[in-house]
Amino acid sequence: MTCKDCIHDGTCHYFADDMRDKYCCEDFKNKADFVEVIRCKDCGFRDDNLITTSQNIDCYMCKRHHSLILLTDFCSYGKRK
Repeated sequence: MTCKDCIHDGTCHYFADDMRDKYCCEDFKNKADFVEVIRCKDCGFRDDNLITTSQNIDCYMCKRHHSLILLTDFCSYGKRK
């Protein structure tokens, strides 16, 4: 594994660019160990009708969970639109 396989690739400056294909640091985290998160704002299960609660919070309805959601929420069932 090298820096190019790390989740910090592109943001870490531990090694010079010409050394990143040869080494990795002690903070190395493999990209394969992580999954992409689909936020409710990008999810196909989100109903597009805006609902404002009695506390004046803007929410949407999740068609998968049949509950109110915020656009910053996410779950393991998310499917990109």
